Amino acid sequence: MFNKKSQKVHQKVSNNRWGRSGITTIQLNKAVVRALKRIKEYPRETYNEVILNLIKNAEETKELDIFIQKGEQFVATYRALIEETKELGTFIQKGEQFVVTYRALIEETKELGTFIQKAQREKMKELWEEGDYTAWENV
Repeated sequence: MFNKKSQKVHQKVSNNRWGRSGITTIQLNKAVVRALKRIKEYPRETYNEVILNLIKNAEETKELDIFIQKGEQFVATYRALIEETKELGTFIQKGEQFVVTYRALIEETKELGTFIQKAQREKMKELWEEGDYTAWENV
């Protein structure tokens, strides 16, 4: 009728009855006693066993709450990491766009330099052919 754990508890309580050490008398509201009766697992289960089971369940629930809390912290950290990764991805993408724009600008500058060099060559040929060197004095 008793499981092994409840037998040990029952024996301990039985051995400590009638003035022996380890037993206290507590006053409970009648509504509390009725609630304890309703949650008994079997009719001869003592209130001591009922209360010990409540304590055990409360401790297990507390451990579960801690586990859930740590899980929620992990999820929050993971989501923050995803957001940072998105921001980093956007930053890298903008950086790559900048590099492409910069390279295009460098190419345009090279083309402009080539254009200016060709124009200068033409002007130099003109000036050398004409023999007019005064324009070089003002350069």
